Amino acid sequence: MKRKFLITAYALFLALFFSVFSAAQEQNPDKKEDKKEADLIELTKLDKTIKLDIRYATANNFVGKPVYPEARAFLQRPAAEALLRVHKKLKEQGLGLVIFDGYRPWTITKMFWEVVSLEQRKFVADPAKGSKHNRGCAIDLSIYDLKTGALLDMPSGYDEFTERASPDYKGATILQTKNRELLRGLMESEGFTVNPNEWWHFDYKGWQDYGLYDVPFAKIRDAGELNGLVIRHVYFSGNEFTGDKTIRKKVFLREGDDFDIKDLYKSVKEINKLKIFEPITDQDISWVIDKEKKQADFVFYFKEKKKTD
Repeated sequence: MKRKFLITAYALFLALFFSVFSAAQEQNPDKKEDKKEADLIELTKLDKTIKLDIRYATANNFVGKPVYPEARAFLQRPAAEALLRVHKKLKEQGLGLVIFDGYRPWTITKMFWEVVSLEQRKFVADPAKGSKHNRGCAIDLSIYDLKTGALLDMPSGYDEFTERASPDYKGATILQTKNRELLRGLMESEGFTVNPNEWWHFDYKGWQDYGLYDVPFAKIRDAGELNGLVIRHVYFSGNEFTGDKTIRKKVFLREGDDFDIKDLYKSVKEINKLKIFEPITDQDISWVIDKEKKQADFVFYFKEKKKTD
């Protein structure tokens, strides 16, 4: 009992004083064990010349008010890496990508659905099914001139609910059509598919392998900071009736091993198979890094479904 008390106290210490505990829970209508865990990458960290114009962090959007607290953009790692390749190809022409939106928390999708008219709902996702934005596999973007910073002329504005928004709209000027097709051609060459109603919206292949996420931007963590570190300690909190040994058999983060992100996600999947706790995600694992020693401590947070023998 004394040891369990000390471990619980240490877990609380980490959460309160190092601010690493993610209290946000995913309001996820598609929580399935076979879905991949989120590995969201901030796009501006890949290349500083990727420009942000996050309209939903301003009043310059169809809602007419800010719905994001921060102007940031994220994608799942494979999609982010593919997008970077598109950006590099554009840089060879003196151009670059400007991002309007990327990963979108599910709560925002629900709000969009509620504020638009029935006629406009073809332009937004039904929250009952979720959005590819919620999966971190959709991106809204355009092209800008690296030298002047000006956006290239396109057939319509971003989030314009008209026929001009269609990627197949025939009434655009020659220049507008050329710019639109340049964007589409490069994106499709890297595994993206254009949305049938929006020239600026592209979905990345394999999007169906991811669940619907509702993690706020401020809670998105970069697990890449753990690369090259050694796992020093692994603690468990909230397992009042379940012994540590039972859990540890399902945890692949082993003390003394080098950190591997695959082991973290595998641990989540195997723990959920126990069906002893409420389903956990990677957001229920916090960590503290000792930069001097190049080590990291981890804490798994659980909520037991019922008392076990």
